[in-house]
Order: sequence, then structure tokens, then C-alpha cells
Amino acid sequence: MTELRKIKYLSPTSLQQWESNPFEFVKTRIFRLNRIPQTPPMTSGARFDDLIKAHLIELYGLSDQTFESSVEVEHPEAMARGDAAFEAYVDSSAMTTLLKLIDKLGGLDLVGDHQGNITPNVPGRGKPDIDVGGQYILDWKCNGLMSQASPVVGYVEHPKHFHQENEHGLMVNISTPLRERRKGWALQAATYYLLRGYEPPFTLMIHQLCGRKDGSVRVYQHNEILSKEYVDKVKLRYEQAWSYISTEHYFPELSKEASDAKLEEVEKACMIFQGDTEENKWRQMILRRS
Repeated sequence: MTELRKIKYLSPTSLQQWESNPFEFVKTRIFRLNRIPQTPPMTSGARFDDLIKAHLIELYGLSDQTFESSVEVEHPEAMARGDAAFEAYVDSSAMTTLLKLIDKLGGLDLVGDHQGNITPNVPGRGKPDIDVGGQYILDWKCNGLMSQASPVVGYVEHPKHFHQENEHGLMVNISTPLRERRKGWALQAATYYLLRGYEPPFTLMIHQLCGRKDGSVRVYQHNEILSKEYVDKVKLRYEQAWSYISTEHYFPELSKEASDAKLEEVEKACMIFQGDTEENKWRQMILRRS
């Protein structure tokens, strides 16, 4: 077997992938099958991300802060949908909430790609959107901009869920936890706070932009407390995963010897499908689904 690519850190996405499908983790992160190009829905979200960050830089005179564009493929329709999402967001109550919070706490950091330690033993990497006043990390989520999507329940102003105001004026969900409905969002938020060196409890703060049937975009605010108990469980998940991944024991249900043997099988399959020919692209797509 050839020398393996070393995994240098974990992220929320890689942790979830390894926990749910070690085989897929190995194919994509160790043997690096060709990456799937950015799709139009992804482009629309990336376009929004670029626009809102540029707007905040101009609004607050943050000439010392820059960011790398998230747009990889300029699909015309997707770019237009990203523009529409930005216009809807600027006119929304979510934008008002954000600006009030920035003014109250007196600080804004466009974090971008960030590396650090999730725990003392686990190196991590993540890409939080913005850090407000060294106390809140906000993430934007774009869903259905090219079609339509329903918001995750429990958002601020949802009639069937209870919220209470915190010390900074944020309405925080105290009824049905988002971490039970969108586990990936909660894991991502907790990871970002840990990478920034904050101590729990944390406030999960997400502004969700949803496309609607009539082509408009609506914005929903999600705020929730992530307790120390929850964050400790997240740390444990990272510790357990890293104990295997750092020793190249990628298939935890097997012994180390059996895991190494399976790794060789995966390597042989991936080597067959390397290259940019149309036939190999088709083979890679089939392998990803296996």
C-alpha cells in the first residue's frame, strides 16, 4: 500500500462523515476522489455570503478585514438568486437584530477559515461566518434559493414555540431544541466556539434564508443555548474519533489489522477510478454511492 495521506485536523463535516460512514470518509479524505464541482444551489448561497460580508465591511469601515470569495462557478441564475437573498436579508428583522448586536457589543470579525484546537488533544478546522463582539458566532444558512424550502421550526416569532430575551436582547428558544432537529448545525456551532477558545455555554445563532414558491426569499432567526453538558459530549465525540483517525484505524468496528486490510481494498478500488476521463467520472460517481 502506498503512503497514506495524513489527516491533520477534524471539522464538523469530517467528524459526522467518519461517524456515519467510515468508508466514504476514507474514499474522499484519504484517497481524494475528484471533488464534485460547486452546484447552482451552492453557488447561490456562496454569492449571498460574498455580498453580505462585503456589505458589512463597507458599513463598518473594516478595511483591515478581507475574505476569500466562496463562488467557484458563476452560474447566472444562481448568482441572481444570491442577489435576491441578499436584498431580502438587508431588509429583514434579522439584519436589524445583527446590527443592534454589533453596535451593542462593539465589535465584528469576519473569521473565515480558522484552525486551532477543539480540545487540547484534537486539532480542528472550521469556517465560521462572523464573530460579533467576541461573544456570538453567527452562521448564515441558505436553503432552497433555487427552488423552495421550509424553515426549521422553533425560529423567533414561531407561534408554537417559547422564547425569552437574553441580556443582549436576543430572543432565545427555550422549548424545542434546534440541536435535536438539526444536529449538524448545533455541532458546527459548538465546534466554531471551541476553535475560537470560548468557554460554554454557547449561543447557537443562525439566520436561515429560505426560497419560497413565488420566488421570494424569507429570513428566519434561530437562537438557542448550547449547554456545557452538550458541549462536553461534542468534545468527547471529537476525542473518540481522533483516537482512531490519528492512528490510521479508520474502521472502528474492525480490529486494527482488519481495518488496514480493508483500507488496502479501498485503495485498489480508488486507483482504478482516478483521472478526469468521462468514464472515470462515471465510475467515481458509482463508487461514491456504494
